[in-house]
Amino acid sequence: MRPLTLVALSCLVAAGCGSRCKDVAAVRTALTSRAAAPNRSADLQVTIPLARANAVIAELLAQKPLTVPLDVPDLGPLEISTTLTATVTRLVLEPGPPGVVRVAVSLSIDDPQQQVTAIDAVAELEPQITSDELGIGIGPENVVKLVPVLGAGAQQKLGAAVTRWMPDRIASKIPQAVVDLAASKLGSHLTGAAWTVLQKTLFVKLGELTRVKLRLPDVPIANVSVASVRSPAALVV
Repeated sequence: MRPLTLVALSCLVAAGCGSRCKDVAAVRTALTSRAAAPNRSADLQVTIPLARANAVIAELLAQKPLTVPLDVPDLGPLEISTTLTATVTRLVLEPGPPGVVRVAVSLSIDDPQQQVTAIDAVAELEPQITSDELGIGIGPENVVKLVPVLGAGAQQKLGAAVTRWMPDRIASKIPQAVVDLAASKLGSHLTGAAWTVLQKTLFVKLGELTRVKLRLPDVPIANVSVASVRSPAALVV
């Protein structure tokens, strides 16, 4: 019956207790000062279905697409002229190891005409816990691991983009080996220096937009744990 006691107490405190404040305070004191029983289970458990959370996140991204400009690296000896942007196309919460939340993110890297390549990354996040709230969202303060990977066929796509950016009069005269070298430089830039910038710009905005918040009961909390289940996929807090 402990979960019911916690929920009822939380509702009473939130709604105002009037003349019964002393009674409520006494119950709250008794609840929080009782001795812990051996192998005691959780007092309150909340399950967050990932399908529902991901549907909400997808709707937010559709309503407010997140795009930032990217610097174009030096691709010498080639001289090219273009601009690049990075846009979040997908963010999905996935089951992860105990204590962390796994997030799959996809970005589209585009020039003014079309997509240049895609970047996929999987982030592992530590939930942020305060006295009254548990938050799950991408941010520099809670990312445990965030490794970028270029999408399928990246080398070919990057080479085609480099060729597209060159003036027509010289594009056909450049050896393929030079184009391939420039494509490799571009790929290294996107998963290196540009990725570092994205974590400080785009991912901060992404975390603000898609952050999942869970209000915690108004009682002292000794411990909060997060685990994943896979069938159906959900987070258990």
